[in-house]
Amino acid sequence: MIEKKQKLTVNELETISNIWLDVNIEAHHFIKESYWTENYISVKESLNKAIIYLYKQDGNVYAFLGMVDNYIAGIFVDKRFRKKGIGKELLSTVKKEYESLELSVYVKNVPAINFYLSQGFNCVSKELDSETLEEECKMQWISSVSYD
Repeated sequence: MIEKKQKLTVNELETISNIWLDVNIEAHHFIKESYWTENYISVKESLNKAIIYLYKQDGNVYAFLGMVDNYIAGIFVDKRFRKKGIGKELLSTVKKEYESLELSVYVKNVPAINFYLSQGFNCVSKELDSETLEEECKMQWISSVSYD
């Protein structure tokens, strides 16, 4: 079940912050783990200010998507729940609420780029992330549905 939240409980915030950390360390092996651990607190504070779409099962959170305006700050799925269509489900939910979506993915994160391409996103530009010095692909999705 997907639940849209603007105010997270302490437990939800703790859970998604830990999912964020675990997924980033695993998916971005090309970036030092210390980068993620050093940013954990500031990201946790940012998560509490974003619109969060939680994927819950039996009352527990196993995945989430964070939105800031029309920017997807990320889709993060607990390792035990990957390859079950949860990321697609989260993205599908958000696509119903926005005319266009944007996000950034590290070029070296090929599985993520392939996932977003399969979901109708296009890489519109590439630039260097000044903090990690890794190249990012700026991706965009535009709805084919008219919102008039």
